[in-house]
Amino acid sequence: MRRPDAAEGRRPLDKLVKTTVFLVDFADFPGMNDVYRTHVGDLPPARSTVAVKDFPGGARIEIEAIASV
Repeated sequence: MRRPDAAEGRRPLDKLVKTTVFLVDFADFPGMNDVYRTHVGDLPPARSTVAVKDFPGGARIEIEAIASV
């Protein structure tokens, strides 16, 4: 996720309806949650968080998002 520019007039993440966060190590949850909240704001979408064994390429996190259009 990236931070939206103020010039855009609205936060592009406002259209999010649901996210699913996949973590390799649940110990990463507090840090992920802090960063996540800086992007989704005060009214976050519904979210599920799931622990997984691993990801290709050594990634530690994956976020799947559903948005309204």
